[in-house]
Amino acid sequence: MRDSQTDRFAVAIFLLVAGYALIAGLLVQEVVVPTLVGEEGENGLLPILDTATFHEIAVEMSVEMESRGWAAWEWNPGWSANQPVGIMAAVYYWFGPDPIYLLPVNAVFHGLSAVVLFYLFLAIGAPIKASFAGILPFVFFPSTLTWVSQFHKDGLYCLGLFTMFLGCVKILSARSWSARIIGVFCLVVGGFAAGLMRGYGVTVFMVAVLGCGSFLVFATLLSKKRRVSREMLNYVVFIVGLILVSPFSGSKGGNISSGDSEPKEISAVVETAGDPTKARSQEAEKKEKEVGDGWVPPVTPWESSSWLPGPIDRNIHRLIHNRTVFFWLFPESGSLVDADKVFSGAGDVIAYVPRALAIGLFAPFPNMWFEEALTRTGGLQRKVSAVETFSAYLLLAGCIYGLFRWPNREKCFVVLAAVLLVVALVYPVPSVGSLYRLRFGAFSLLLGIGAVSLYQAFLTKRFRGC
Repeated sequence: MRDSQTDRFAVAIFLLVAGYALIAGLLVQEVVVPTLVGEEGENGLLPILDTATFHEIAVEMSVEMESRGWAAWEWNPGWSANQPVGIMAAVYYWFGPDPIYLLPVNAVFHGLSAVVLFYLFLAIGAPIKASFAGILPFVFFPSTLTWVSQFHKDGLYCLGLFTMFLGCVKILSARSWSARIIGVFCLVVGGFAAGLMRGYGVTVFMVAVLGCGSFLVFATLLSKKRRVSREMLNYVVFIVGLILVSPFSGSKGGNISSGDSEPKEISAVVETAGDPTKARSQEAEKKEKEVGDGWVPPVTPWESSSWLPGPIDRNIHRLIHNRTVFFWLFPESGSLVDADKVFSGAGDVIAYVPRALAIGLFAPFPNMWFEEALTRTGGLQRKVSAVETFSAYLLLAGCIYGLFRWPNREKCFVVLAAVLLVVALVYPVPSVGSLYRLRFGAFSLLLGIGAVSLYQAFLTKRFRGC
């Protein structure tokens, strides 16, 4: 009976959230954007976002499809390692080259993400109404309009990320084979969806959940509070699930520039949507034209660490090299943080963790909220981020409170893994404007748990008052 009630609640959530996404998208495209940017936004798209470039490529592809049919369609036509151009071109081919036809797709992604998030909070022990409270930051924070009213990677990526988290929680807490199978299914489907948009995000996710899951499982075994056979079986299924997800993983930034005579081609462009100063420098554009399709970033000096296995050290080097690429592409970004910080080895990366944690969880800092923006829309973004960040501080406090007030292993797993995902982004993305959007999927898990905890605290206090 409870499952039936929960499923009806989930359907209602989908309809509510999808309806909101459609209405908000229409208002932004038809009213807000034209008002803000005038003729530049006549198609409803903000020119400072990557969506505008995606749109141009998708229109070209849809025109080509008119003459050649589906033979001209590509999921990824280049320019960036992962992008939603294939989806956009298919919609344009069927309905016409207008971004307004993408809004139903956004609505479905946003609605399904809210439903999966709802089930995830239920899986970590939250009551139904508290779980509903937990989805509200993700659904209604204004910054989500970047992909709800426009069209970007985050809609499908967040859906995949939440589904992978749900799969992990299902597996690690499973008491039956049906629960394990459902968990593996969620993990694989989520990995596929997230990998379509951000293969490197799936890679980081796998590393984060493997570390957190292993720690919590073996800590549980040492405490002898659960059956050893069931815990080990769940852990084996968990590992198998991650192996099945691995084909959807990827890297970002191309090869590590090491000063070799052969040029190292950059195969993926660093994402920067959400940062109003994302335009590349004239020098970078000149280099790109000189070299052609493959263009060479500066060298990232690195001292190998004897205490780390070679593959791990090289992947840390790759992470920091992406930081070098970011500075090379966007030297005039208006929200750079710690631009003078140099990482010469794995030891520097580890020592920076406390600072990365502060930036990942608390940026943009209050001193950034009211700084003068470089563009008109950038000023609006700063005002929105100020309200959201202040709200985030309250919700993060609620998250910490909930961990101590209503602790359980599944909740700890989600929080620890989400924090690792956020911190991992700080190193290659030293711009708060870009980081703000890229972290939102994992960040909204923390905010959601905070909302769940504050709602539970409110109910507890109210009942005690009665």
